[in-house]
Amino acid sequence: MQLRAPLLWFVSKDAAPDADKLHQTQLGFHRNAFPDPGTPAAPALSTTCSVSDWYAACIASMQAGRITRRGSKQSAWKGKRIKSKEVQEAAKSLMMTVLDGDGFIPGLSTTVKSEIAGSSDEDQDFSSGSEDDDCSDETSTASTISRNPNADPPLRMWTVLLLGGGHFAASVIALNPHVTTYQGKQRGGSIVPREDRSLILLAHKAFHRYTTRRKQGGGQAAQDATGRFAKSAGAQLRRYNEGALGDDVRGLLDSPGWRELVSRSEKVWIRAGARAAKGLLWSWEGAKASRGSPLEAARTDGRLGSLPFPTRRPTIGETVRCFFELAKVKVEHKSEEQLAAEEQEALEQINQKSRKEAEAKRRDEKARERATDLAKSRAEMGAKATRLTEEEQAERTKWSRLLEMIRKNRTEALMTFLSKNEQDMLHGKIDTRLPDWLLEQEVAEAGASAPASKLIPCTLLQLAAESGSEAVTRFLLVDKHADPTLAAERLGDLRKRFAEPSATAQAQEAPVDSFHRTAYDLCSTKEVRNVFRKMMAEHPDHFDWGGMSAGGARVPSALTEEMQDNQVAKQKDRRAALREKARERAIKAAEKSTSSTSASQEEERVQSAAQQQKSSHHSTNRLGGSNTTPRALLQQRDEQQGLTPEMRARIEREKRARAAEERMKVLMNK
Repeated sequence: MQLRAPLLWFVSKDAAPDADKLHQTQLGFHRNAFPDPGTPAAPALSTTCSVSDWYAACIASMQAGRITRRGSKQSAWKGKRIKSKEVQEAAKSLMMTVLDGDGFIPGLSTTVKSEIAGSSDEDQDFSSGSEDDDCSDETSTASTISRNPNADPPLRMWTVLLLGGGHFAASVIALNPHVTTYQGKQRGGSIVPREDRSLILLAHKAFHRYTTRRKQGGGQAAQDATGRFAKSAGAQLRRYNEGALGDDVRGLLDSPGWRELVSRSEKVWIRAGARAAKGLLWSWEGAKASRGSPLEAARTDGRLGSLPFPTRRPTIGETVRCFFELAKVKVEHKSEEQLAAEEQEALEQINQKSRKEAEAKRRDEKARERATDLAKSRAEMGAKATRLTEEEQAERTKWSRLLEMIRKNRTEALMTFLSKNEQDMLHGKIDTRLPDWLLEQEVAEAGASAPASKLIPCTLLQLAAESGSEAVTRFLLVDKHADPTLAAERLGDLRKRFAEPSATAQAQEAPVDSFHRTAYDLCSTKEVRNVFRKMMAEHPDHFDWGGMSAGGARVPSALTEEMQDNQVAKQKDRRAALREKARERAIKAAEKSTSSTSASQEEERVQSAAQQQKSSHHSTNRLGGSNTTPRALLQQRDEQQGLTPEMRARIEREKRARAAEERMKVLMNK
């Protein structure tokens, strides 16, 4: 036996006779079709039997006896085929037909007390044939239901229930194959017996209600559960239909005939969402709660199972297809090497999944620990902040004022402030590191989404460079001799330090790693970078300006006055070239518009002349002529002299073009 989810694969035993052995052949059964050990449906074997023997006993117990009873017009069971094309297509895969089981069990009636409303046309085709126009609406009780006739073997059955998207389909299908023997002829003319195998559909019913918005998915109840309670007409209709569908399904399952069939079913297969099944298939509320659903017993004794494969829209044909998918045996022909390789691959997938789950669990635990530590540190910080003394509060106010002056590039105010408070706040050193509470605020403002590689300024010079304060940066470098080689810190390092306060001292004593970024790397504008480059040119011996490792300022090159003048000259030349190109484009555009205008004017002149000549034939020959003749003559004279409105417009455009050229020349000469 080879084990592969979701099927169990069986092979012939090595000790089996050659006549019974199937070489290189595997038979597959759905795992869910086997009963759970210890349940009433499981075969009773001794404790010494092997697993293979137990599965063999289960397969033997699944074999149901044949039914040979024929239907007739005089009997209760007619033996007619189901008319649905979908049902017959599902049965064609096993070369079988599906028969209507109405009247097959004597005394059984699946009629509901009142005709269930809301069934579709398809439901009418699939409705149980036990409903008669002459019979009363009252249903037969379970006590009147008898067993099969003595000629038939014990009747065994499965129930298939499908629910989803406002569709519900239920079928009770006999496991016993219906076999009809008839005489068939071969090519030689000899007569041999042949068999026609069919499936009996003991009961079936389908409902449909409009409960799901088209192309959206999800029922109206699921939409309401999100808190968005729609009040449209469609939403109200869907809510009503959900309740009506529940009443239809509960009324069907609560009928005596269906209760009897479900209780006698060896397996009950369902496909339904957990939200939809509760209160509809089981866990009933209201008036029917006292009796309970017939599926409650199937849930407790292990007969209820979920379909182990995807299904389509719930219809009677789909229930038949699901039954055949569960009942038929899959056959494959694979070698021992292929089976061993597949088994090894399955085991590796299981082990890999276990490793991934263990790693995910460890990551979650570490994340929870970090979150707990961060919450503790924040709580401690908050407690400390609430216990600030007046002196500490005054000191923080001074630091806030100092940072504001630097960020707003207020050099004179900064000079006055440092002359009074530099000794107290910075201890006489302009390169004093910013206090930890300021750095903690920077970390908090950056947020959790900021990258760990983000640079955080730790000195006044670094803060001025980041703020783009050109004058303050020059003041700190020239007048205060601030050190540009001090390293800035990464956001990730500060997060670790403040999350684990005990690591602060270790971080200060730890050797500097290869990551070294300075105030120049924090510069946000070109002007501030030029301040560092000018200092490199004016005072090359003060610091290691060009050094890229620890102790260097990481300034790429010096910037002298001559270099800056050359840059300004290049910028002017570049702008002049751009202006020249713009002037050339303007001249070309003017010439193009002039040529196109002249062509259009000539065409208009010819058309107007033709129109005037045509209109002149309609004028009278009396003294003074018509009212239009003098106007046409004047217009013709103006055209001959070049005084048409179009020509005037052309002249004006040429004047404007020459004026634009003159202005461009004046700009170029400046």
